[in-house]
Amino acid sequence: MKRKKVLFWITCFISINTYPQDTDTADVSSQKSLLKEVTAGMIIKINPLATLIGHVILSSEYRLVFEVPVNEKRSSMLGISYLGKPLYWEGLAEALTLDTITRKRIANLDFTGFRFFLMPKNYIRSHLFTELFSSNAPYSGLYFGLILSYGVLKIAHWDPNLAITNNIQIIQFNTGVVMGLQIIALRHLSIDMYTGMGYKVNSIKITENGISRLFRPPHQNNLFIQYYFNPFKFYLGLNFGFALPQ
Repeated sequence: MKRKKVLFWITCFISINTYPQDTDTADVSSQKSLLKEVTAGMIIKINPLATLIGHVILSSEYRLVFEVPVNEKRSSMLGISYLGKPLYWEGLAEALTLDTITRKRIANLDFTGFRFFLMPKNYIRSHLFTELFSSNAPYSGLYFGLILSYGVLKIAHWDPNLAITNNIQIIQFNTGVVMGLQIIALRHLSIDMYTGMGYKVNSIKITENGISRLFRPPHQNNLFIQYYFNPFKFYLGLNFGFALPQ
């Protein structure tokens, strides 16, 4: 009788300790299966229009963007850009009503710079979007995001008489909130459109004859200066990309 009681309690003890372990294993397996189901590959994006009008004024922007999934509804987008001379710059210099030497100096200015931005995105999934675009891909649909951007462009001119380089350094920093729509078509093609508003802090640093100073806008300035130093920032973005396989 005592043996039966001992065997009974041993059986109960083993059952109590092994059942949660089996449940945890099943939960982990289901979580892994769910993670595998909702995780998608990274999206690599470009914006050909930025080569005409860059985010940093007076530049052509050659941008490469990476969107990395966090889960089914969240992702992080990181963009890096090289800033160069605008494609239209030499044609613009030739069209100016200036003497030949000045036009050549303007046309031969060197443009170099960089820009990077970070945008965490939170997607709003809906059945309406799925029905309209026949897409149930992760990180697709309407989204809200925060954007943080920093860019520097240096416009330089070499003076052979003084053997020095004079330059203007344009610095742009801005942050804001955006709302957008991303469509994943044909399983891999991505179209990402967004707009929003934010706050910007811009500055211009001038180096002339080896002496640097910050540009102070005059009180009676033109519309271009007013726009550049206005703290209000308006966002309008468009990227095309390719979603890598899972």
